[in-house]
Parts: sequence; C-alpha cells; structure tokens
Amino acid sequence: MFRASPLDGRVLVEIKQPTAAEGGLALIDQIAAQREHLLLQAGLSSDKLLAGSVGVPAAVHPRTRRLSRIPNIRGIEELDFSGILTRKFDMPVSVENDVNLAALGEHWRGHRASSMVFLALGTGIGMGVILDGKLFRGARGAAGEISALPIGGDAFAQDSLESGALENAVSGKAMMARYLGSGGRPGTKLTGLFVVPPSSAPAPMLDEAGRLIALAILSVCAVIDPEKVVLGGSIGIRPELLARTTHHLARCMAVPPSCQISALGNRAGALGAVRAARLLLADEYISACETS
Repeated sequence: MFRASPLDGRVLVEIKQPTAAEGGLALIDQIAAQREHLLLQAGLSSDKLLAGSVGVPAAVHPRTRRLSRIPNIRGIEELDFSGILTRKFDMPVSVENDVNLAALGEHWRGHRASSMVFLALGTGIGMGVILDGKLFRGARGAAGEISALPIGGDAFAQDSLESGALENAVSGKAMMARYLGSGGRPGTKLTGLFVVPPSSAPAPMLDEAGRLIALAILSVCAVIDPEKVVLGGSIGIRPELLARTTHHLARCMAVPPSCQISALGNRAGALGAVRAARLLLADEYISACETS
C-alpha cells in the first residue's frame, strides 16, 4: 500500500499494489513510480513532500539502518535501503519494521498506553514494543521477533530455526494445516475457522491457538510488563481468538494485562508511518538547530 498524507495522518490518496516480486532495486523503482502516481492524484508538486516512511517485514538495525531477517523480499538485505531512498527523493526517509509502525500508529491514534505491545498475527506473527512512550527496537532491531519463542514446537527443529516455533504453531498457514489434518473440510477459508455458533464450544484448533498466544503474552509480560496488549493482523483482529486468549490468560496469570483488538485495524501501519515521518522530521530539525 502506498499513501500520501499530511502530518496529521489524514489520507489524501491511496494506492494498493503488490510488492515487486523481483525485490532489490526493482522495489526502489516501484516506490519511486508510486510516489509519482500519488503526487499526480493528490495534485501536489514534489516540493510539498517533507518526509517519507516505508514499512518492511524485516529487522532494521537502529544504528546502521541495514535490514535483516527478511525472507519474503529478495535482494534488499545487501542494499542501503534507507540511504538510497533518501538520496533518490532528496528528503529524509524512515525505513521501519512494519509491525513497529503498527505499534507506533496504535500508540499515536489508537489504544494508547505508556508501555504496550502490538501483537500482529496473520500469515506470520510479530510484535512491536512501546516502552515509556517510545518505540523499543533492541540492539539489532529485532526486539519483538516473538516468532522464535519456544512455544508450540521444538525450538531446535530445523523448521523452527527458519521461521520460528511459535509462528509454525499459530500462523494462518499453521491453523489451516491443523484444521485439515483433523479432518476439516477442504476449501474452507481461514475466516471460516473462527465462526463459532453461540451454543457451541470453541473448536479445538481455535482454543489451542488462544492457549499458545496466551503463553506468548505471558512470556512477554515476564520481561516487559506492558500495561496493554493490542492484537492486530488478519487473524489477530478476530474477537473469537481474543476471547480464547483472555480465557487462557486468566488461567496462567494472576493479573493479566489489558488485551484489546486494534482500534485502527489495517490503518495502524499507515498511521504509524506518518508518525515515524513526523519523528524523523523532528530529529532533523533538532540536529539542524544544534549545528547552526
């Protein structure tokens, strides 16, 4: 998704397009092309752009800005991605982990709390961490990579090393495989797995997913102690999953954190991108003042 917004986060124009499959420099070219389309549709000249922000499914090193842990987009780990975009567009460009952006957006315009985590669950699982009102990235930008937690599988197995034990247990792909393996009807859509008649007990697959996510939240709380846990992503926003998760949290925690579905839905990441651009502009201004 590509979006042009003023600094208050409103949407001027939006374009949805799949990420360039070639990755690498082709992704840079795609961003440049969509930037021109956004300007054209919004009726703006390029001099009206103050900053840009890009979300990527990767760990972004807080000092070098290099990308790592990015199996789904080829050829960009070797690039100075942030630097190339900044030079190409002649303006500051923030490159940030996509779930971190969702956490920033939720903290800015959604379920705000001084210390909170945004847990995104869909095709994979990831987490953005806000501590004392600020995004926490960790030493190598990998804070929140909870897919690797040793929950739901053997952390020493090869597939866990590649994609993470927890992700292999609770991702959308894993849920569907568990459903079909237990005799489920082929052709059922993922959303159909969450439909629970009012008089029925939760499906074992749904209950197990809630139990594993509760264990993940327990682990996070033991280290971070967040005031609030916000769930997002195509699976994370399901109220049926939240109900099973909170049920199991009450069984394993004396005082569970507040758990809520994202107030922003699929807008969390986009609003987080605006927030990241605002923070980058503030840093640029402060640096300019210090050197003047």
